[in-house]
Amino acid sequence: MRFGDYETALLADVLPHEAAQVFSGRQPALHREWQYDEFCLVANYLVHPLKSVDLVQVGPGMDLGEYLKKRVSRNRERTTSPGQEQANP
Repeated sequence: MRFGDYETALLADVLPHEAAQVFSGRQPALHREWQYDEFCLVANYLVHPLKSVDLVQVGPGMDLGEYLKKRVSRNRERTTSPGQEQANP
């Protein structure tokens, strides 16, 4: 596939012809194994971090700040092993 630079004023005249040339012919056979590999790479790069994000449903009257404070406190308690003193923020 080729790309070209076109003046904005000429784009409406040139683009239909160029698109017809590109897409009217037979498309070359592609080796698609690389697409699968790249898909897996991107999917793993995005999915693993997203799994660590918890969703919080916010509704009317909810104090999000207080909810987050409690959550941080709970997480600190879980990560602090017995006998280990918590650091003050």
